[in-house]
Amino acid sequence: MVKGPWPKPEWQHPSELAMMKQANGQPHPVAANYTGLGAYTKSKLCNVMFTYYLADQLQQQGSRITVVTSNPGYVRGTAIMRSAAGWKRRLMSFVVPWMVWFKGIHSQTVEQAGVFQARLAVDRALEGVTGVYYNLVKTIKSSVDSYDKSKQRELWEYSEQMIEQLGAKSTV
Repeated sequence: MVKGPWPKPEWQHPSELAMMKQANGQPHPVAANYTGLGAYTKSKLCNVMFTYYLADQLQQQGSRITVVTSNPGYVRGTAIMRSAAGWKRRLMSFVVPWMVWFKGIHSQTVEQAGVFQARLAVDRALEGVTGVYYNLVKTIKSSVDSYDKSKQRELWEYSEQMIEQLGAKSTV
């Protein structure tokens, strides 16, 4: 599991993760605890869970489609801290470069991260590798929550409900 200077993602029912406003336009009670980094880590958790569930579903159908998820590392120039308080942004702009240098945290440009993502999509050497989490160029274990099959299914089913509300139909 990748560790960093951000909050640990905490699983919530997908309706709480997705809805920041109530039907009447008022902030959802969950929104009171909203932070940009918190939302980021929860969205990463959901992406990993969704990936694992999709990979399982496709394998059960006999598909050879590859489904992976990844962490490209610290990518300079993404403005991930843009919603943090001013002092946190300033602190992180000073601390992160030192962490990269001192702790050996991998840092790359947006372009380098794009090359990494493209490799995952088209590299023939990765054919048949599915349902895994890449940290940079190697597979690692993701968080314990991400392997919870019931939570994966809950996220999938909620996603299907949201898609159907938009008038589309899931085909997997």
